[in-house]
Amino acid sequence: MTLHIPKFKSFKPKITKPEATQHEGPRPNSPERSHQRDHEDHRHHRRESRRPSRHRDEQLPKLVDQRVAQFDKDDGESPEVFVVDRRGDPKNLTYGSLHKYSIPRYHRAGYGRIVGLSRDMRIDRDLSRTSELFLERNGLGGAVDKTRTLASMKPEDNKEQRQKLVRPDRNEDSFAANDAFLSISRTRKRKRGSPLPTEDAVDYRSIEGKAKPTEESDSDLTSDDSNGARHDAEDTIRKQHASLINATQSHPFDVQAWKTIIDFQSKLVRPDLGPEQFSSTQRKTLADLRLHMYDNALKALDGKARIDMLEDMLTEGAMFWDKASRAEKWRKALDENPSASTLCIRYLDMIEYSSSVSKYETTRDRVVSMLCQIDALRGKMKSHLDIAALEVTHIHVLLRLLRFMTDAGYDEHAIAIIQSAVSLHLTTTNNTVLFSDRLHELESAWDDERPRFGDEEPATQSPIRSNSAEQDSFNRTSARSFRTFVNRERQLHDTLELPGRTNEEYTDGEGDDAFHVIFFSDIKEILTATSAGLQQEFLLDAILAFFDLPSLPGVSVTTFPWRTDPSTSKLMRTKHDHSPLLDRVRRSTPNVASLFSRSSFPFPESLAVRAPTLAFLRRGLEQLLSHDALGPSLRPYFIAFCTRYNPDKAAQTARRLVKQYPTDVNLYNAAAHTEVVLENYQKAVQLWSSSIAVFKKAAMTRAKSDNEKQVWHDRAALTLLFHDWAWTEMERGDMASAAKALTAAIANPHDDGDNTIPASTRLALHRDLSSGFDAALLRQDSTNILLFTSALCLLTYLNSSDPLPSALSTLSSHVTALQSSTFFQTSPTQSHSLLEHLHTLQIPLIKTHLSLHRPYLPSHLLSSLSTSLTLFPSNPLLLSLYATLTSPLDLISSHLHNLSRPWLQLDHTSPLPNWCFAIDQAQRRLAQGSGTKDAVRSLFRRALLTDGSRVANTAGLWGAWMDFEVGVLAEVEGTVKGVATSPAGERRKAGGRVGKKEEREVERQVGVVRGVFFDGLRGMPLDKAWVLRGLEIFDTDGAVGMGRGKLEGVYHLLFEREMRVRVEMEG
Repeated sequence: MTLHIPKFKSFKPKITKPEATQHEGPRPNSPERSHQRDHEDHRHHRRESRRPSRHRDEQLPKLVDQRVAQFDKDDGESPEVFVVDRRGDPKNLTYGSLHKYSIPRYHRAGYGRIVGLSRDMRIDRDLSRTSELFLERNGLGGAVDKTRTLASMKPEDNKEQRQKLVRPDRNEDSFAANDAFLSISRTRKRKRGSPLPTEDAVDYRSIEGKAKPTEESDSDLTSDDSNGARHDAEDTIRKQHASLINATQSHPFDVQAWKTIIDFQSKLVRPDLGPEQFSSTQRKTLADLRLHMYDNALKALDGKARIDMLEDMLTEGAMFWDKASRAEKWRKALDENPSASTLCIRYLDMIEYSSSVSKYETTRDRVVSMLCQIDALRGKMKSHLDIAALEVTHIHVLLRLLRFMTDAGYDEHAIAIIQSAVSLHLTTTNNTVLFSDRLHELESAWDDERPRFGDEEPATQSPIRSNSAEQDSFNRTSARSFRTFVNRERQLHDTLELPGRTNEEYTDGEGDDAFHVIFFSDIKEILTATSAGLQQEFLLDAILAFFDLPSLPGVSVTTFPWRTDPSTSKLMRTKHDHSPLLDRVRRSTPNVASLFSRSSFPFPESLAVRAPTLAFLRRGLEQLLSHDALGPSLRPYFIAFCTRYNPDKAAQTARRLVKQYPTDVNLYNAAAHTEVVLENYQKAVQLWSSSIAVFKKAAMTRAKSDNEKQVWHDRAALTLLFHDWAWTEMERGDMASAAKALTAAIANPHDDGDNTIPASTRLALHRDLSSGFDAALLRQDSTNILLFTSALCLLTYLNSSDPLPSALSTLSSHVTALQSSTFFQTSPTQSHSLLEHLHTLQIPLIKTHLSLHRPYLPSHLLSSLSTSLTLFPSNPLLLSLYATLTSPLDLISSHLHNLSRPWLQLDHTSPLPNWCFAIDQAQRRLAQGSGTKDAVRSLFRRALLTDGSRVANTAGLWGAWMDFEVGVLAEVEGTVKGVATSPAGERRKAGGRVGKKEEREVERQVGVVRGVFFDGLRGMPLDKAWVLRGLEIFDTDGAVGMGRGKLEGVYHLLFEREMRVRVEMEG
């Protein structure tokens, strides 16, 4: 509350009658009177220090009346008495009033107090200005009371009001003894003055000449009616907190109750703001409150719920603990929960990205030590350990180590580990041989430089590796340019990414690089840390993930944890690729057809420009085609790989594999998809139709046998062939051909040109597909559950008057059947992944329906999609479809619509797909003119600079942010050039005003670009590509350019942090 002191220009005392008799007592100026006054003042001061402030407030009107009465004299004959002010302004006589700008509006009594006011009122020096005065009330002890309760609505900002809130009296005679909440607020209202004067009395000093009674009190001097409302809000927060505490006490095993009360702690610190807007002090206060709640929750919970709560507590504690305490807490948590994979990966994040002194060797040794600990745990085989979880964590930590080496520039070292791991755990046929013997044999082969995984055959191997023409062009360029250094470094990286051999010859001093040739001693320690064995399927998928390749189809629908790890996701793209971020997020490949999809882009385009690495992968995958366990899934994968990166030889490779493995239906299907990608539709149709005839004949022959497994395999093979054929025709928009393909396995297919399937054929096909779904569900065959469900949805779409709602209804019924099955109860992890894939089956249905321009209800589609997103809010395919459906809508209303959906709200725990979706949407709104640059920038800041963010170390997001800010800078510079060359700009230039506003805008944006770069150096301390990107951007003559001294400082970071450098600058 603010109190405004009224201005007065003259003084008009009250007219009172003189008293008839004078009081007896000592004279005013006598020593006796002085002693008595001093004694009374002393006693009064002691009594006043014991009184509450409200008693002093009652004394205020009496003191004012006494001071006013001092001017009332005995002379009652004069109707008006004036006081002569000899030190006043002579202009007052001229103008008849005081000069209100040159005289004080109040008299001070020292220490900020004002004469005439209570001693517990002081001037607020933070809020007061020359034109306005604000007061603050002290505490009862006399000092300024700046304390506040945690639930106070008043923030700590000095600009906020400091008036203490007091609630009026409430008639609460009694309370229940068992109440969970008791209000302890004051029960008396503070009095602000004496009772109102009578109508004829004058109770203030007039500035109008003659005193007049007021009809209404000054609103600035009365209590604010909102004080009670604010106190009610505080009481409401306390009551809610008490009810949440009761909920956790009555249901201690309810995880959601604990999460609710932990999130509610932010309301106690600052109820009017979100936690992301807190200051650093407020964040520490919030962390302290939440840590106490986390401790209580950990005492009550167990199992996976306790591990998740422990992970959240360690994340929250990062804002409160110092680095040593934080590391100790993490080590203690890992010792207590050695099988918790999520804790291990989060601990890796702290090791790699949160170190105060980032050194490659030190960080690598800590990661290797963690890898050895996991290997030792797997060797103990204790009953309380989750061995299956440790197997997955073992591969995950190894992949993180390989990615860390690559980020620092040691690509040869990482690929050498991959080659040796494949030799130890993938290509070994006799697993009964001891690991030590296999390791010794590998060491001998490595030292003898025999062919390794991915190497060329000795007959085709060239001992000389040179690229003289391109290298000479770099040699003739001055090495003093940092841009030249960056280009040279990148070129050598692409050329020498694979580990070298001692018998190879290099030009231009490349052989002087000591890190290019990897000896077995360089990798022996890491290989020894895999002595417990690496699961072959997990290892192969980790290798594919290392090169950003999709997973193998058909092996399992379960997503491996490293596929969703932001630290292993590069969001790779080429220099001229401006596709949305969400399209570059890794997506699952549950079947062969998804590998050939031209809409989901499963194979990265960036790999096509790395010729040596691409050749290494092609040779390595081809060497594993004959693998007993992985070969059936790897062969169609290899055909898709060749179709994407070597289309000229893809068809030839497919034919060769079909002849080599004539009973593999996936190879026939992959060969047909290859022809579709190569736009040979007639060959694809011929392949599908002939394959269906062959497998149909074989199925009829084996149907009489008792081999149920073979009969089921033949049935699933036929369904796969006509399903993929029909969907290919649907994507082309040919519904008649799709109906023909769908009934190709039936004895009497319908005629061409008719997209209506006869009732008898439709009934037989529907019965066959329904029974197939039931059989697959009973067998817990995830791949065929998806296959038969998709085929049934397509059949419903082709034979319904309202196709899309009918097909979605069929899909919904199959989802319900899965959720009510025994499979869903006995295998929760695998069935949950299968449920997610079932929900994604609506995506091709909706996209095909939209491409055919058929009528639909947007509300119906959004409702169906919202149901799926509620269950799986981070699925990139569902989010991409949601963006497609909302793009035709109004952009602003679409943005508000997104905010109302809880699964699209972002915080530090949000996964990478959600951040990519939000950033893409913000950039789309900016391009359409309904968004702002600050909105996009705010999303990047929240994702990458928020404490505890799960995506803070994603290199792809940092690169996207830098691209955005550099693009904004180019736009601003273009605007400045346009202003300078315009007629108005020429006149301003002639007048000496050369666009100061535009120049300041350029300088501000330059600061933003540099800030992003240095923030990235802290977020990714050992990312060599980020340092090279900074040198490339800032080595320019433009506004963003840096001086050579600063550029050399950035360049020396490569050596200070022990990153891999192949080229050295001169001078």
